[in-house]
Amino acid sequence: MNRMSINRRASSSLLAFVAVAWAYAPATAQLPFAPGEGDRELVDRVVAVVGDSAIVMSQVTERLYALGQETLPTDSAALAELQREVLDALVSEQLLLRAAIQDTLITVDETRMDDIVDQELASRTQSMGGQTGLQRALTEQGFTLVSYREYLRSEARKQHLQQQYMARQAAVRRAVIVEESEMREFFETQRDGLPERPASITFANVVLAVEASDSAMQAAKAEAERILALVMQGEEFASLAERYSDDPGSKQTGGDLGWFRRGSGFVKEFEDAAYQLRPGQVSIPIETQFGYHLILVERIRGPERKARHILIRPEITPADLEQARDRAAEVRGRMDAGEAFEALQEEIGVGPIPDTATVAANQLSQLPPGYGAALQSAQAGDIVGPIEFGQADQTNFGLAKLVEVREAGIATFEDVKAEIQQVLSQQKMQDVILEELRASTYVEIRM
Repeated sequence: MNRMSINRRASSSLLAFVAVAWAYAPATAQLPFAPGEGDRELVDRVVAVVGDSAIVMSQVTERLYALGQETLPTDSAALAELQREVLDALVSEQLLLRAAIQDTLITVDETRMDDIVDQELASRTQSMGGQTGLQRALTEQGFTLVSYREYLRSEARKQHLQQQYMARQAAVRRAVIVEESEMREFFETQRDGLPERPASITFANVVLAVEASDSAMQAAKAEAERILALVMQGEEFASLAERYSDDPGSKQTGGDLGWFRRGSGFVKEFEDAAYQLRPGQVSIPIETQFGYHLILVERIRGPERKARHILIRPEITPADLEQARDRAAEVRGRMDAGEAFEALQEEIGVGPIPDTATVAANQLSQLPPGYGAALQSAQAGDIVGPIEFGQADQTNFGLAKLVEVREAGIATFEDVKAEIQQVLSQQKMQDVILEELRASTYVEIRM
């Protein structure tokens, strides 16, 4: 895999990441290229063999057009180089696809694939000016709507399989080290293609949750123990979760949490308990900030666990809510009196929002209700709150200190350093994996 090919793919990944993070989404109306019948003999010659699969020239040509190469180089040497780069990418994709198919733990959610295709068709229809425009473009390129849908579905399925395979590999391999010099070199080569940095706000944050009384916690624990006794008597865990769990996100699916690994977003107490269980084993009631959990680990594969849980939340009374409101006002008073914000963060914690966050000005509405409006009207150094957000037994009181307001401008290295590190780390990991797959798979290049 040559340097140009690597840089182009890494650049594409970085720009895509930054585009999403900065709410920038360039539109595209590209359709795959379908060669005419007169070109079929030339275009569909086999140009590479990967294991027992062949890659034909029409796939190379199609990819060139999909990448926006409508005007190809007229110089034969330049065209050949570009074709070889595309072929190399197709070979790499086929290697990953073969490995993903052979991994029996990787599955495809077919309903999700249908949703992706529907969204893509809707986007293409809009970009073509409506259904008539799409039908005309498909006809010109030799597609029917049915065959084009199948094409999109096939591509989405391939991409999903490759992504799952890479994610599983990343979970069991050591992280790849990326030197700062590499990141700076990458930034210098790609900076002209970066979108403008949007206006943003950086703030520090403290969140106080409403705490249940001791008697309510004891009652919740007793209820969890009662349900555990039903499990021990042979009642189905999933059925009990549907009847008794207070977790709205998993209740309807019998407490199913799917596959996860450490660092997936569960609180430490929950993770520690889950990783001490064997398949089929149910935990005692585990106390977390949310209440008491019963955890059933169903399967284990390497560092991953597949589990269900039942959550019993303690009852929150109006008196508990008022006590939390008073405490938030007290903390605000300590801030106004000059107590260090960082010390209060360490004392109280930050809850569901990071201790320090930078948010694009056009994305403030994605913060909990009340945060966006309060921060938008504040000046650097101002403290806002308490801001009450959440519902019923999940009410929180947030206090935020506006650290910095930045106007829109040209992206600096520090603005995108984390994204560059992620892209290069993933690319290095992919290079290692592909090298291993090439060494263990028959690959023949015929172009």
